[in-house]
Amino acid sequence: MRDKVTGKTSGICGFTLLELIIVIFLIGLLLVVSVPALRDNLLNDPLRSAGRKLIGYVGGVRELVVRQQKPYHIYIDLDENRLWYLPEDQAGTDQDDPPEKVQLNLPGDVELRDIWVRSSGNISRGVHELWLSRQGYVDKTVIRLEDGDGETLSFVLHPFLSEIEIREGYYEPQ
Repeated sequence: MRDKVTGKTSGICGFTLLELIIVIFLIGLLLVVSVPALRDNLLNDPLRSAGRKLIGYVGGVRELVVRQQKPYHIYIDLDENRLWYLPEDQAGTDQDDPPEKVQLNLPGDVELRDIWVRSSGNISRGVHELWLSRQGYVDKTVIRLEDGDGETLSFVLHPFLSEIEIREGYYEPQ
């Protein structure tokens, strides 16, 4: 279109309705194809699901420790594939049969492969005690989970940080 005063062409830009409909259709098609694949990958992967449970469990215990301002022990039973926690004044009791409400049992297709603790090194059998101070501090620890396909996830607990670092594969700290 030519402007009558200046004589310049003004470019009217925009999209036609047909172009918008085609773009919306393509976006919808991509969503229909990709969302089920992502959902299956994220929600149905037992290793990742067990990892989320582990992170939530340890994070919840750390919050409890800080809220109550008293030290706790997290027991990691590598043979029975479970974790539980007890306050320090009850530590050592109920190790064979801890209360059901404080336990985390991992699914059968995911196992606690081993753990590494700065003060103890690698541990692959038995029950290990992880001490949490009143402030929620813990010795640097790596908990490793493995699924039936041999895929491993490593979870790194840092002494002074509340977040748990997730590493793909078998992480060996220096």
